[in-house]
Amino acid sequence: MKKIKKLILSFLCVGLLFGNRTIEAATYVGDSFTVTLACSSKDVEGSIKFTASNATITSISPNENFCERSRTFTVKAKANNAGKAVISMVAVDAIGNVSSSPYEISAGTVITSKSVTISSNSGSSGGTTTPSTPKSSDNTLKSLTVNVGTLSPAFNPNTTDYTLQLGPEVSKINVNGIVNHDKASIKGNGDIDLTVGENIIKITVTAENGNPKVYKINAIVDDSPLVFVKFNDKDLGVVRNLFTIPELSGFEPTTVKIEDKEINAWYSQTRNITVLYLQDENSKDFYLYDEVNGISSKYVQYTMNGKQLGFVDVPNEIQEKKGFTFQEVSIDDKTLMGWVFNNETFVNYSLIYAMDENGQFNYYQYENTQKSLQLYSNAAPIPFDEFNEELNKKDKEIETYKMYFYYACGGAGFLFLCLIFSIIKSNSYKKRLITKTNRENKVD
Repeated sequence: MKKIKKLILSFLCVGLLFGNRTIEAATYVGDSFTVTLACSSKDVEGSIKFTASNATITSISPNENFCERSRTFTVKAKANNAGKAVISMVAVDAIGNVSSSPYEISAGTVITSKSVTISSNSGSSGGTTTPSTPKSSDNTLKSLTVNVGTLSPAFNPNTTDYTLQLGPEVSKINVNGIVNHDKASIKGNGDIDLTVGENIIKITVTAENGNPKVYKINAIVDDSPLVFVKFNDKDLGVVRNLFTIPELSGFEPTTVKIEDKEINAWYSQTRNITVLYLQDENSKDFYLYDEVNGISSKYVQYTMNGKQLGFVDVPNEIQEKKGFTFQEVSIDDKTLMGWVFNNETFVNYSLIYAMDENGQFNYYQYENTQKSLQLYSNAAPIPFDEFNEELNKKDKEIETYKMYFYYACGGAGFLFLCLIFSIIKSNSYKKRLITKTNRENKVD
């Protein structure tokens, strides 16, 4: 019996030693924790608010924002990151009472606060925890290769921009990037279709922690022509880089077949013509094309004074014109073949041959001081003074012709009268001769 009493007394002593002590469990990232804040430290009264650093407040009890003497608040929050979380009670419009002297507490003043240490170990409070491994930030490539050409500069995990020069026949490449960390992801690998000119290829590596890095390859496909056509004993190459081709109003993209290859072309329904964009050693231009005759002329389109004109090579049979010289003429910033007037009075004028929007060829007269263009009337080029002089000459010639006419008429009239007189005289003579003959016959 004495042993039992001693055992019970021992339990009571243990209970007295530990019954009033709280064994706090550790707080981990993502765990909820609770703190108690009181208003009584400075006998604070008035409006307050609660703030949290490195934590998110989830509830406040009582759900009020006014401090009264000795009021306490229970604040529940969730731990954000490893480190220290601080829950604070902050004055908004409050007063404190020190030695019975009320004073105003500045807005934003921390009345009281409590901090909680947050562990980075995973697990729930009070249980066995296992340290968490930080996620990798490695977003580099171990290697980067292509199946055609050579990257410049040579690959380096820290170099993100590369250039790749490719021949004109290349239309597809394979890009193969291998990540340096096995938990990183990659996007942009595989077969990639290419166009002529520059192609920007992006390979994105995303680290385990979500941070991305972009590697860029500027794959430049040589735009040298692969198909050629003959024109004026020259080989003209078909331009392949469509990004360098200027806009041609009134034309729609189409294709034609040359050397069994589909070639980009442009067709105008209103003009009923097809053009190709070709290049030689010095320039790139549009050319008229048809399947029967091939290339027939260079084609330059120009809009002026609201007119959209197409300029072609002037046919040989119309190059020679009386009163004109066939040569290069300038229209704004363009140089074309046309005619200039031989008469110096028309030094600011020139004549050009062009196709209108309906496909009709016309002559146009251009005046370069006012940059005006109009249909040419086909009238002879002559200055006004010369024209008046010519008119005067014509008038004098007409007067002369009139005088000659009058003289001719007078002479003709005189001759006619002479003829009549001669006829009358002849008839009178015949009558006298007949009468005389008759008298002589009677006498006999």
